Amino acid sequence: MSTIQQWVEKARLQLSKSQEFEDEVELTLRFLLDARCKSQHPFMSTITLSSAREKQLDNDLDALSNGVPLPYIIEEWSFYGFDFIITPAVLIPRPETELLVDEAIAWIKRHNPFATVFDIGTGSGIIAIAIGKHCSQSSLVASDISPEALAICEMNVQKHQLTANTRTILADGIPHQNTKIDVLCANLPYIPSQMVTELKVSQNEPTIALDGGADGLGVIKPVLVNSVHYMKRNSLLLFEIEEQQKETVLALAHSVYPKSTIQVMEDLAGKDRLLRIQNQ
Repeated sequence: MSTIQQWVEKARLQLSKSQEFEDEVELTLRFLLDARCKSQHPFMSTITLSSAREKQLDNDLDALSNGVPLPYIIEEWSFYGFDFIITPAVLIPRPETELLVDEAIAWIKRHNPFATVFDIGTGSGIIAIAIGKHCSQSSLVASDISPEALAICEMNVQKHQLTANTRTILADGIPHQNTKIDVLCANLPYIPSQMVTELKVSQNEPTIALDGGADGLGVIKPVLVNSVHYMKRNSLLLFEIEEQQKETVLALAHSVYPKSTIQVMEDLAGKDRLLRIQNQ
């Protein structure tokens, strides 16, 4: 049996042999040990690992070395300051999506604390839940086409104690119902099909959440066009997009919402990331 410190030295050596990690070895091990051992000073600890714990960590290390993303190994990840259950059934949360959440929360607090919020293609539910944690009087609807993803979303809704004001729906696009929408949030697949297999992310994360069809807008376009039947006056639509789609989605949005205020916003990396439609 090894101490945590001894295991860390072994893990450093194993991961440093892979170009996968480069400068991220220390951060990766810190996340892993925090999840598994809850040690305040994991790299310095002289605590002896039990045989079962060391075997688990060794299996985790092998998985990391074989390219499995850390969030899928520890089955959790942080987004917008909250921890979420994450499995290979859903995309791994990424910080660029926080821009969408920022805009939704700001609009709700400024215009309508009792807003009805739809999160289309919710995945693990991070968008709806982050909004719900900051806008407790809003009504949330989270929908997804994947039963496996929706099951993870429901677990996260329970984890964050939002079952009272959140509904989950298995649906493709906007669910057919009479409810009118104040805020529509959508982080839908937007990668062109021919590019999906070329991306490293497709090796582990669900293709159904990545593949946006021939032009990358195969899922976004019908949702945007159909949304006119559901949006209230003075409502907000937010779509995460791929940066090269800016001009195309702007033209589409103007054709669907000709009297609205429309813009594409940049994320923190300076990439065109968010289509924002202030519906009149």
